[in-house]
Amino acid sequence: MCPQSSSRRRTARTARTRTRCTSPGKGKPYLLRVDSKSAKDPGTVVFSDYDKPVAARKPSGEILDLDALGG
Repeated sequence: MCPQSSSRRRTARTARTRTRCTSPGKGKPYLLRVDSKSAKDPGTVVFSDYDKPVAARKPSGEILDLDALGG
């Protein structure tokens, strides 16, 4: 997770990965984009449409209740 700051980009690094998170410099600290330059799993995720409703449907087929498993 990238902390909010006056900078729009924050980079988190570990020994094997490099991840850059982009968020607005002002206003609500929405996560807008995550770029990973990991050799094993590189990629980009873009987030948008904040505060817009999402249509959701109950899954069809068997539903597993994780609370019922007691874990």
